[in-house]
Amino acid sequence: MRAMRWSAAGLLVLLLAACGSTPELDPPAGLADFTAERYVKKLWTQKLRIRDRKTAVPIVPVVESDVVYMASDRGRMVAFSAAKGRERWKSRIEANVTGGLGSAGELLLLGTSKAEVVAISKRNGKIVWRHRLTSEVLAPPVEAGGVIVARTVDGRLFGISAVSGERLWMYEKSVPSLTLRGLGTPVIVERRVYVGAADGSIVALSLTSGEVVWEKSIATPKGRSELDRLVDVDGDLVVSDGVIYAAAYQGNIVALAAESGRLLWQREMSSYSGLTFDERNIYLADDRSIIRALDRKSGETVWTQDALRMRSVTRPVDHGDFVVTGDYEGYLHWLAKSDGRLIARRRIDESGIHVTPVIADDVLYAAGQGGTITALKLMSPIKPLAPKRKAG
Repeated sequence: MRAMRWSAAGLLVLLLAACGSTPELDPPAGLADFTAERYVKKLWTQKLRIRDRKTAVPIVPVVESDVVYMASDRGRMVAFSAAKGRERWKSRIEANVTGGLGSAGELLLLGTSKAEVVAISKRNGKIVWRHRLTSEVLAPPVEAGGVIVARTVDGRLFGISAVSGERLWMYEKSVPSLTLRGLGTPVIVERRVYVGAADGSIVALSLTSGEVVWEKSIATPKGRSELDRLVDVDGDLVVSDGVIYAAAYQGNIVALAAESGRLLWQREMSSYSGLTFDERNIYLADDRSIIRALDRKSGETVWTQDALRMRSVTRPVDHGDFVVTGDYEGYLHWLAKSDGRLIARRRIDESGIHVTPVIADDVLYAAGQGGTITALKLMSPIKPLAPKRKAG
């Protein structure tokens, strides 16, 4: 039986319908006024043509060596200068991009709806090789040590040679009949591949052979219906100082020893967008878009911010003394790491923001669902700002 994949928002509607009644949906929080403490300066903006603005295609920018690379859902490829946003080159790949954009040395990597990984030259945007897999690719492929790792929706991971595009190994894990639509990007650290699975587990594999090193369940399916039993580890994992931090939908937030998978701590909490971290805390948005900071050592709550509740926010990303997240209306929100207070806001794309912004050299690059790519810098105010930052 083929697995069905649903967006998190679509599943919320289904869960409510499954209750046999029509309760009122908890509406997204409005944009409240707040005291702005920083000025957001737009450095430049560009736009790609997007075919489907409603589907959350992971249009993730890759920023390297003063170049920003972008790919649209239609397979249009563009390279911009990071400083000015000027076009360096553009090309067209005959593919429907579903797996975002990855990087491997001199190559860009695309996952497609037709079960392909496509390698593209960073110099000119031309195809170097294509490799056929077994099903749709929904996560950006990643690379380390000459091995590219790609995920497909049928529960398989593939190791592919970055030089030739030939398959080196394959790992397969069964997929429940109903899952969230989306796959966390594999993380490669010290010749191991760490990945979250749709059955609520974390798996560590050998980068060289694809063999399982260890496997740990962080969420147990509960309830009678398939909706109740969803426990996807759908968001990106983070690995730091020998510890893996991961979150499961309708499950737990956990810290695991990267070497063995041993549980260090866990908190009952549901999230599907992934985590970020600094030297003290981990930061996440739960399944109701409440932003939380947790102590890395214990998992205890440091602060909670519910001003963005139900706004379908992205995974928070580290931006100096702040974390920043995007929402379904195309706003970026900066929160202070110290206490979670809102300190700045900027709208970049009315179609919404579905992927985590990228930070490089203190500049934030955010991709909107309408095809915009915007470079922003967070500035200290030269003169006192107005007492209140108006909503929106």
